[in-house]
Amino acid sequence: MLAFWLGLNSLFEFAVAIAFILAPQQFFGAEISSLEFALARVVGAGAIAIGSLSLFFVLNQILLKSSLALHPAIATLAIFHGSVALVQWLNFSNQAAPLAIAIIHSGFAVTFLVCSYRLYFPS
Repeated sequence: MLAFWLGLNSLFEFAVAIAFILAPQQFFGAEISSLEFALARVVGAGAIAIGSLSLFFVLNQILLKSSLALHPAIATLAIFHGSVALVQWLNFSNQAAPLAIAIIHSGFAVTFLVCSYRLYFPS
Protein backbone atom coordinates (compact mmCIF):
# COMPACT_ATOMS: atom_id res chain seq x y z
CA MET A 1 0.00 0.00 0.00
CA LEU A 2 2.86 2.35 0.78
CA ALA A 3 4.28 1.81 -2.72
CA PHE A 4 0.94 2.97 -4.14
CA TRP A 5 1.08 6.30 -2.26
CA LEU A 6 4.73 6.82 -3.12
CA GLY A 7 3.99 6.09 -6.77
CA LEU A 8 1.01 8.45 -6.77
CA ASN A 9 3.17 11.14 -5.17
CA SER A 10 5.81 10.64 -7.89
CA LEU A 11 3.25 11.02 -10.68
CA PHE A 12 1.78 14.13 -9.05
CA GLU A 13 5.18 15.76 -8.55
CA PHE A 14 6.40 14.95 -12.06
CA ALA A 15 3.20 16.39 -13.55
CA VAL A 16 3.66 19.59 -11.53
CA ALA A 17 7.32 19.75 -12.58
CA ILE A 18 6.52 19.46 -16.28
CA ALA A 19 3.77 22.07 -16.04
CA PHE A 20 5.81 24.58 -14.03
CA ILE A 21 8.95 24.19 -16.13
CA LEU A 22 7.32 24.19 -19.58
CA ALA A 23 4.22 26.36 -19.10
CA PRO A 24 4.26 28.45 -15.90
CA GLN A 25 2.12 31.10 -17.59
CA GLN A 26 -0.79 28.64 -17.40
CA PHE A 27 -0.71 29.04 -13.61
CA PHE A 28 0.26 32.69 -13.29
CA GLY A 29 -1.46 34.20 -16.33
CA ALA A 30 -0.25 35.55 -19.64
CA GLU A 31 1.26 38.63 -17.99
CA ILE A 32 3.76 36.62 -15.95
CA SER A 33 6.88 38.56 -14.97
CA SER A 34 10.34 37.19 -15.64
CA LEU A 35 10.85 36.70 -11.89
CA GLU A 36 7.61 34.71 -11.55
CA PHE A 37 8.59 32.67 -14.61
CA ALA A 38 12.01 31.90 -13.09
CA LEU A 39 10.56 31.06 -9.67
CA ALA A 40 7.97 28.75 -11.22
CA ARG A 41 10.77 26.85 -12.94
CA VAL A 42 12.63 26.55 -9.62
CA VAL A 43 9.46 25.12 -8.05
CA GLY A 44 9.33 22.69 -10.98
CA ALA A 45 12.90 21.61 -10.28
CA GLY A 46 11.98 21.03 -6.63
CA ALA A 47 9.03 18.92 -7.73
CA ILE A 48 11.42 16.78 -9.79
CA ALA A 49 13.50 16.20 -6.65
CA ILE A 50 10.50 15.25 -4.50
CA GLY A 51 9.07 13.03 -7.25
CA SER A 52 12.44 11.33 -7.67
CA LEU A 53 12.71 10.70 -3.93
CA SER A 54 9.34 8.96 -3.98
CA LEU A 55 10.18 6.98 -7.11
CA PHE A 56 13.51 5.77 -5.72
CA PHE A 57 11.79 4.41 -2.63
CA VAL A 58 9.08 2.72 -4.69
CA LEU A 59 11.77 1.01 -6.77
CA ASN A 60 13.76 0.19 -3.64
CA GLN A 61 10.75 -1.39 -1.98
CA ILE A 62 9.51 -3.30 -5.04
CA LEU A 63 12.75 -4.40 -6.70
CA LEU A 64 15.04 -4.82 -3.71
CA LYS A 65 12.39 -5.65 -1.10
CA SER A 66 14.26 -3.26 1.16
CA SER A 67 12.87 -0.67 3.53
CA LEU A 68 16.30 0.74 4.34
CA ALA A 69 15.96 4.50 4.87
CA LEU A 70 12.23 4.32 4.20
CA HIS A 71 11.37 5.85 7.57
CA PRO A 72 13.20 9.15 7.02
CA ALA A 73 11.92 9.38 3.44
CA ILE A 74 8.28 9.05 4.48
CA ALA A 75 8.80 11.52 7.34
CA THR A 76 10.44 13.95 4.88
CA LEU A 77 7.50 13.67 2.49
CA ALA A 78 5.07 14.27 5.37
CA ILE A 79 6.98 17.40 6.41
CA PHE A 80 7.25 18.65 2.81
CA HIS A 81 3.56 18.19 2.00
CA GLY A 82 2.51 19.51 5.42
CA SER A 83 4.57 22.67 4.92
CA VAL A 84 3.28 23.21 1.40
CA ALA A 85 -0.30 22.56 2.55
CA LEU A 86 0.04 25.15 5.31
CA VAL A 87 1.39 27.75 2.89
CA GLN A 88 -1.27 26.95 0.29
CA TRP A 89 -4.07 27.27 2.87
CA LEU A 90 -2.66 30.70 3.75
CA ASN A 91 -2.45 31.55 0.04
CA PHE A 92 -6.02 30.36 -0.50
CA SER A 93 -7.25 32.53 2.39
CA ASN A 94 -5.67 35.52 0.60
CA GLN A 95 -7.20 34.50 -2.77
CA ALA A 96 -3.65 33.82 -4.06
CA ALA A 97 -4.02 30.09 -4.79
CA PRO A 98 -6.82 27.69 -5.71
CA LEU A 99 -8.36 25.48 -3.03
CA ALA A 100 -7.47 22.28 -4.93
CA ILE A 101 -3.74 22.75 -4.35
CA ALA A 102 -4.23 23.05 -0.59
CA ILE A 103 -6.48 19.99 -0.52
CA ILE A 104 -4.10 17.83 -2.59
CA HIS A 105 -1.07 18.66 -0.43
CA SER A 106 -3.11 18.21 2.74
CA GLY A 107 -4.14 14.75 1.55
CA PHE A 108 -0.55 13.73 0.86
CA ALA A 109 0.57 15.23 4.19
CA VAL A 110 -1.98 13.25 6.20
CA THR A 111 -1.28 10.06 4.22
CA PHE A 112 2.48 10.25 4.73
CA LEU A 113 2.07 11.28 8.37
CA VAL A 114 -0.04 8.18 9.02
CA CYS A 115 2.43 5.99 7.08
CA SER A 116 5.32 7.49 9.01
CA TYR A 117 3.60 6.86 12.33
CA ARG A 118 2.91 3.24 11.37
CA LEU A 119 6.55 2.71 10.33
CA TYR A 120 7.93 4.16 13.55
CA PHE A 121 5.30 2.62 15.84
CA PRO A 122 4.12 -0.66 14.32
CA SER A 123 1.24 -2.32 16.16
